[in-house]
Amino acid sequence: MHVSSHAIALIQKFEGLRTKAYKPFPHEKGYTIGYGHHSPAVYEGMVCTEAEAEKFLKADIANYEYQIESALNIDEIEVTQGMFDALVCLLFNLQGALKNGKRLTPLQTLVSYKLWKKMKAGDKEGAAKEFLDINKAGGVEVAGLTRRRKAEAKLFLS
Repeated sequence: MHVSSHAIALIQKFEGLRTKAYKPFPHEKGYTIGYGHHSPAVYEGMVCTEAEAEKFLKADIANYEYQIESALNIDEIEVTQGMFDALVCLLFNLQGALKNGKRLTPLQTLVSYKLWKKMKAGDKEGAAKEFLDINKAGGVEVAGLTRRRKAEAKLFLS
């Protein structure tokens, strides 16, 4: 599957375009640029054009599409376009969580949430509600993440 234009628009809306590298939260390691592009290649003071930001976005989305598709296939979960879109949007935004002192990948983090367990059980409505519990950064609830998760949950149920 591939994300729809709705998912891309949601990511762009919530990430915003930033052509100069920044740290979304002071505790984060590394920098972000463009439409939420985060990688070791992004450094303090780095700048990009809007066209470069769109290239980063397309590459990041392709990576997350592949990861979600693989995880869905492994767990034999069937999804609608809206569900797939919402999962890619969520994965795009996740930073790996810490577990036993080791940082998980964003996908490992996603499948550790109740949202994934409810999807595996076929509980679409319950899974959608779980988006709302994934709204913290550094253990603190963030209003912008709450708004984003509500939009992703709505997309998930579309």
